[in-house]
Amino acid sequence: MAKQLRDKVITFTVYANGDEEYGIAELSLPDLEFITSTIKGGGLAGELEVPTLGQLKAMKATITWQIVEKSLSKMARQRYQQVEFRGAQQTENTETGDLEVAAVSIQLGGWVTKTALGKLANTETTGSTTELSVNSLKAVVDGYEMYNIDVMNGVCIIDGVDYWADIRKALGK
Repeated sequence: MAKQLRDKVITFTVYANGDEEYGIAELSLPDLEFITSTIKGGGLAGELEVPTLGQLKAMKATITWQIVEKSLSKMARQRYQQVEFRGAQQTENTETGDLEVAAVSIQLGGWVTKTALGKLANTETTGSTTELSVNSLKAVVDGYEMYNIDVMNGVCIIDGVDYWADIRKALGK
């Protein structure tokens, strides 16, 4: 199989709560930060910070809109929001030099915690933003599921490894 040089996102489209297409935006993806505990004591030459299996700190994503538009107010509704970013990423086949396209899908679920209308200035975008408290995240590139996280339902699958499988088993689920 040819090696792929991953290059850039060509473009993407924002969909919310089904297949409703929303406006032009940029997305700052959430950080995946695990809950940790510090171990220290006799027999150790210092402290260890140890992650807890399948337990994540609160995640946030920020959507930046080009202008004040209906998408901004629709996202500000006080209800659970499901947002999907469907895009095309450019890769280069290193054997042939051909430029190819890989499909990417980022799906986020959660509640909007902040809406900023931005600023008005001649010939400029507003920089309006929506902050989303993320409790579910799924990232798929060319059919390969990289991340599937659902905090409310005990799902933490990263690169095909289900970190909650043994936890569910221990709980009798």
